[in-house]
Amino acid sequence: MSRNKNIMNTSYPEIARALEKQKADNFIIDGEIVAAEKGLSDFELLQSRINLKDLESIENKIKEVPIA
Repeated sequence: MSRNKNIMNTSYPEIARALEKQKADNFIIDGEIVAAEKGLSDFELLQSRINLKDLESIENKIKEVPIA
């Protein structure tokens, strides 16, 4: 969920999948989604993932722009 209380599972499915694997059934994670290049956070890279809606585009971008 974003700070504006928007569900982000569809936009960042790799994060949703990672969280689903957690053994705890009730927890809160506070953090930031980042895209990195050469070990440095790069907001411009992240922008290419922001607001994508269709699943095919999102899955293609996962390969090009991994996030953490």
